[in-house]
Formats: sequence, structure tokens, C-alpha cells
Amino acid sequence: MTQEVVIPSYLDICEREPIHLPGAVQPHGVLLVLNPGWIVQQISANSQEYLGISPLASLGRPLTQVFSMRFVDQWQTLFEQIAEGPPMPVGVCSVGVNNALMEVMLHRQTDTILLELEPAVPPRADETPLLSRLGALMPRVLQTATPAELCVVTCQMLRQLTGYDRTMVYRFDEMGHGEVIAEEREPEMEPYLGLHYPATDIPQRARELYLLNPVRMIPDCAAPPARLLTLPESALPPVDLTYCDLRALSPVHIEYLHNMGVRASLGMSVICHGRLWGMLVGHHRTPRYCIRELRSACALLAQVFAARLMALESLAQAREQQAQWQRQQSLATALTHAPEWQTALLDQAPALLELLPARGMALVQGETMQHVGVVPSQAEVNTLLAWLIQTNQRPVFCTDSLAQHERRFADLTAVASGVLALELNREEAIYVLWFRAEQPHEVDWGGDPSHPVEENVGTGLLSPRRSFVRWRQVVREKSAPWSAATLLFARLLRSSLVDALHQAQTRQRVEQERRTQQALRDAERLASIGTLAAGIAHEINNPVGSILIAAEWALQRLEEANATAEVNRSLGEIMALAERCGRIVQSVLRFARHETSYPVSCDLNEVIRAGVDLTRKQGVEANVDVVFHPHRGLPRVWVDPIEISMVVANLIQNAMQAGARQIRIVTSAEETLDDTLRFCVEDDGRGITPEDLSHLFDPFFTTRRAEGGTGLGLSMVHGIVVGCGGAISVTSGSGQGTVVKVDLPLSRPTGRSEVHHEGPGGR
Repeated sequence: MTQEVVIPSYLDICEREPIHLPGAVQPHGVLLVLNPGWIVQQISANSQEYLGISPLASLGRPLTQVFSMRFVDQWQTLFEQIAEGPPMPVGVCSVGVNNALMEVMLHRQTDTILLELEPAVPPRADETPLLSRLGALMPRVLQTATPAELCVVTCQMLRQLTGYDRTMVYRFDEMGHGEVIAEEREPEMEPYLGLHYPATDIPQRARELYLLNPVRMIPDCAAPPARLLTLPESALPPVDLTYCDLRALSPVHIEYLHNMGVRASLGMSVICHGRLWGMLVGHHRTPRYCIRELRSACALLAQVFAARLMALESLAQAREQQAQWQRQQSLATALTHAPEWQTALLDQAPALLELLPARGMALVQGETMQHVGVVPSQAEVNTLLAWLIQTNQRPVFCTDSLAQHERRFADLTAVASGVLALELNREEAIYVLWFRAEQPHEVDWGGDPSHPVEENVGTGLLSPRRSFVRWRQVVREKSAPWSAATLLFARLLRSSLVDALHQAQTRQRVEQERRTQQALRDAERLASIGTLAAGIAHEINNPVGSILIAAEWALQRLEEANATAEVNRSLGEIMALAERCGRIVQSVLRFARHETSYPVSCDLNEVIRAGVDLTRKQGVEANVDVVFHPHRGLPRVWVDPIEISMVVANLIQNAMQAGARQIRIVTSAEETLDDTLRFCVEDDGRGITPEDLSHLFDPFFTTRRAEGGTGLGLSMVHGIVVGCGGAISVTSGSGQGTVVKVDLPLSRPTGRSEVHHEGPGGR
């Protein structure tokens, strides 16, 4: 069997090892296990050394036969007081046993009482009391301004208090790996600062024990343990020594310390928010015993360290969250008031890339992607989102190593090793994503982390690695991690974006309903106006016919009477105008009835000139210069000449009403597009705002609200031009004048063309 197969089994054994049930204690103290009747059921094998009584002489006997009645009464009274509390040790007192002073700890378990005794070491007369020393050092901890400074100061204090050869602050990452982030040591010792250690070095069960019993002292890892003895006929279960300071070591841990060159150690858990953040650790190359008072002082130091660490981190996080909250509120306001939330979001993209931070950001809406910065291709993003929708149910997804989640994305590491995705609408596939590139970096390990165990050449057995020499690893396919503050901001941002999306969808529904209702009302009004226009046209048509008959009769009589040429010319003009009015009335009637016009091949110059003639008198009265520049040799257009002359007249009248002082009408053979011929009406009037320009051809929309405009003129112009197969577009701006471009077909039209607007507000 290869070593690669055996190693996982070895590590599994380490994880499953019941280290809280060792069946032995460290030899620097003695342990007695009592039943509820205070009868000794188990005792450590070293009782003769500390108590002056052999294990066999103690087993099965009442505790009063081992200790004096005074001590036992005191312990029983205390036990009754703690019987309902948690199973934690309670310091009792120091007692004289076998001509020695012993410190006693009392433990309560379900059906068991534990007595833990250690030699008491009185302080020297010239020694400063421990509490005074700790009190003098503690302000240094409380005055630290950053977590890094706190770690350095605490590491120094720990070494001053304990005298260990090396003291360290050891922090766990999210994967359980450890790192030495502060260190104090003897100069000749190899530095561990900055080294990482794999999670397998401290099995999960050991981490659980560090949470329950936060101080662990090992005075001499080479000292043989003292087994717990019981009467031969007894069949007792193993005793849980979770809370016992004397709990014996795991053989694996003993070998691990031996391989590191450590003989004695002291570890205090750093517990933040109920989690094992890390440890304060002391290592010594020779046996070293810490009295209980010193261990309690170190435990207090670890608690103060944890409290100060949480305070500093909370303060920094609060400041960052306050700044991010203000930016989030600013963005939320912009999203709420923006016509389009997508535009507002992309306008804020540069700031968001700094806040999160990332190299690229993308907004995906179905098959459409808009982005800022460096992002994968749209096809790659679509593939990523398809995988994300299939495998992830969380509204916020983040990773600093996308390739570790899915190997097919390994090719994206240069752009998207780190991904943060906010789901706005899963059904419509609306997502906002941020991308971070791979950041190759070096990690120094205390020995090769891929070989946590080694095979003993002589025995063939596996044991913890023997080498802790600095081993450098280059980490790839990972970006900078997403911090907790960043993820909190991302969640707040998602909430604002979802609100903006819902508001936009609501506005769209309301606007669509409004447009539908307005279209129905416009259709009803147009039908009414059409009926009215038809009636008016019918009523006007009769008197116009009568005028023509009368004028013709009068002209015949005047010719017989030899009237002057001027009179004849005037009557001729009356007839021509009456005929034109008749044709206009017929055109209005056809338009009102939605009848198809009858285009003919026309000379565009003549059609435009007819429209100019209709407005000539108005131009003179308004002092407006109407200039027509015909282009000779134009191809003929297929239109209804009366209707197009009405279009020209309407455009000229609108320009006059917009305050124009000069109106130019231009035709050019060079501007033919798509089998059409274009003419332009240009003016220097006040122009049209972008908002009005987008509604210019809507029925009943007018830019002359104060003057009582009906809003039908340009709507009819639009209908006539489109109806003959042409197109009309407008370019304008407030204070910039207006240019209307009309494209007319050069051949008989077979269908309708669309209207196109140009310039601000076009649609």
C-alpha cells in the first residue's frame, strides 16, 4: 500500500482519537475520581508520591480515609453549591497533605466527582505579586490602536509573565490553517513569525477542547503519564477529563512537540464571538511548570486580548460600514430618482469598483451584458451564470477561487479568479457581477503541508512530520478574499438594486397602461374629428363648387363684354384658388375616412412651390423670409401633390409660429437614400426641447399649449408622409432652430416606412 493511501487513514485516526478520554494524567499532579457517595473509584498511579498513600489503599474507600474530615466537609459543602452549575472546575483551597501544600480543584460531572491536586508553590519573598505585575502590564494592551500592535504587545507581555523561550500569537484562517502573526523568542532560536501550519496539526476534537477548557499547560511532554487505576472487579467507563488541567497528552501530540524541539508548552485560547480565533502560545526547550495563579493570569490576558481585538475590529468595521452605508444611501437615492436604474448603476461603476474593490463589473440582463473594466467575454459570463443558476440558491455568491468550485473555469483565473455575484431576478437572469483577477502569492509553511506525516524508516510506522523548516508555496488560482465588510455592503447594495428594479418594472407597467388608455382616448377623438372633418369637407365642397360655377359664368360674360385683362386675370385666380381649395377638401375628406391617397408622378419643385404659395401672404405679414432653393434635374416623386403641398405649408407655418425669421427649403439630388428623394425645411426659430421632440408627431400633442394649439397638424403631416411610403425626421434642440427632413418615394410605393427621429430626445 502506498504512503498516499495510508496518510489519510492516519489523519482520520488523529481526528477520531478520544483525547478527552486518555485514561491517564500528567504526572505533575494527582487525580481522584469519586462516586456520589464520595467513595474513591479511580485514582492516578502517582498517589503515593503526592498523598503518601498507595492507589490500592485508596480505591473503594471513603474520601475521609484519604483526607481529613475537615477538608472533606468543606468540599462537600462546596459541591452542594455547584451541583446545579455547568461541569467546570472550581478552585477550592490549598491543603496540607503528606507534609506538602497542595492546591485542590473540584469538578462536577453527571455521576462523578473529580478532585485534582497539584503542588502549591508559594511566592518568593522578594518576588513582586503576580496580580501587581499583570496590573502594571495591562494598560499597554488597552492602549493599543491596531490589531497588529495588540498582537505584538500581548506577545511581549506573555513572555515577561511566563519566561518561556518563545511566545507567539497564533491565528486561524477560514480553512482552519494557522499562522504565527507575532513572536518573541530567544535570539538563537529559529523564527516562526509568518509561518503557516496546516489545519491537520490541530485536529477538530482538540479545537473543541480549547473552546471548553481555554488553558492547556504541559510542563514536560517527555514525562511518562500516570494511569488512572481502579479495582480489578470494577467495570467503569472512561472518565471524561475535558476540564481537567492534568489531562494526559495524546501520543501524537507528544511526538509533534518532540519533533519541534519543545519540552514544555502553554496555550491559551483566544475566543471571539464564540469562535476559536487563535491562541496565545508559549514554548520552552526544557521542562517548565507554571503555577495555577500564573495560568489564571495568562487566561485573563487572553480574555483581555480577545476583548480588545474584538473592540478594535468592531471599531474599524463600524467606520468602514458607516462610510459604505453613506455611499449605499447615495447610490440608492440615485437609483430611485434615475429614469433608468441601469444607467445610474453603470454611472456609479467606477466608485463601486473602488469600494468593493474589483477590476471589472458587469450588468447582465438575459442575453445582454454591459460592463466596466476588465471582465470575461459575454459568452464566458453567460456560461458562468448558467452554472451559478443551476448550482447556487443564495442571492449573494462570492468566491476567491472560482476554479476550485468548477475546474472548467480555470481558464478565467487571469480575469475572474474571484467572483461576487448579486442576483436581482433569477427568472429573467438579471445579475450584477464583480471580478477579481488571480493574485499569485507566496505562503511560508512550517514544513511541507502536503506531507503532514512521515514514515519511520526503522519501524515503518507513520508519525507527525519531523521537519518544520520554512517551506515556500506559490498559491495560484486565488484572488484577494472578499472581506466581511465588503459582503455586507454587497448585500445592502443588492437590496437597493432589487428595489430599483421593482420600481422600474412598476413604472413601466403604469406607463404602458397610461399609453394604452391614451391611445384609446386618441382613437376616439380622432374618430370624432374624422367624422367632423368629413362633415365640414362635405359642407365646404358644395359652396366651393358653386363659387367655381359662378366664377366661370361671370368670366364668360365679361369676355363677351370685352372686360379688361386685369379683371379677367383676377377672376382666373379666383377659379384657380377655388379649384385648389376643392382638391384640398377632397384630400382632407380622404384622410378623415382613412382612404388611400392616389399618388402620381410629380415634379417635387412644383409641389413645394405650391406649398410656399399657400403661405406667402402669412410670411409677408409676419415679416418672415421664406426662401426656396430648387434643384434642377431632380427625378420625379410618386406622391399626392395636394397632400404634399399641404405638408410643406404646415411645416412653414409651424416654423413661423416658432419665431423663425428665415425659413429655407432645399432639395438636392445628392441626398437620395433608399430610392427616395429628400427635401429639407430649415428655420432659425427657438427650436424644440428633447422632451417635446420625442412626442412631436403624437396626436393632440402641441408645443403651443399656451396659444391653444390642437396638436393635429404635425400628426396629419406624419400620417400623410408615411402613408405615401415616405419618412420624416426632425433634428432640433432648445434655442438651436429646427431641421425637418422629408423623404419621398421615387417609385410607386408598395408599403409603409417607419418614422425616424434624430438628435436629442429622438426615438
